[in-house]
Amino acid sequence: MIAHASTTRLRLRKGRGENRVCQVWV
Repeated sequence: MIAHASTTRLRLRKGRGENRVCQVWV
């Protein structure tokens, strides 16, 4: 849950975060 919020912040801060979010979801 905390990681989700962290990923969302990274996604907003850097588009590259999206790639990491995909990995986390997968």
